[in-house]
Amino acid sequence: MNWKIYKLWDILTRKKLTINILNDISYKRITIKPYWKGILLRDQKLWKNILIKKQFIINEWQFIISINNANNWVFWVVSKECDNSIITWNFRICDINKKIVNTDWIKLYFTTDYFINNCSKSSFLSKNKEYLNEIIFLNQELYIPNIETQNNLIKTYFNKKTEFDEVLNKLNDDEYYIKQL
Repeated sequence: MNWKIYKLWDILTRKKLTINILNDISYKRITIKPYWKGILLRDQKLWKNILIKKQFIINEWQFIISINNANNWVFWVVSKECDNSIITWNFRICDINKKIVNTDWIKLYFTTDYFINNCSKSSFLSKNKEYLNEIIFLNQELYIPNIETQNNLIKTYFNKKTEFDEVLNKLNDDEYYIKQL
């Protein structure tokens, strides 16, 4: 396998697409679940119900991270459902360099203990809140295989996961029937 060391800033490029909330337009808003539980579409609101009038647009496949909740790992990759949603200033938005990483591979990488420990080292406490130190965060090193290897690893992972889920479902069915006896 061909693995290389990259800095996170090689993979993530900061983006800021500012939008001023306009009259008579409805906007999608999101919620990022802590501990890599994903990004969900929270609601859709009319401009008059949105208090902060300067926001940022996010797009599918972008990486976003909360700068004031860094130690709870409030980050993820934007789903299709959340494309063109708005977020406030306390999130960082980044494009993922798809020449270096497969987005499915990097999503799995973001759940590793190695990455999470580095995220913990990238935060600091100020006024009883955890904040992200972006320089330390983006300077962390990642060991990444070439795209072909990533694609093969992802394919194997999802095949094994499917097999595991099928076995788990069968065990749950068996347990149900055993309890009926």
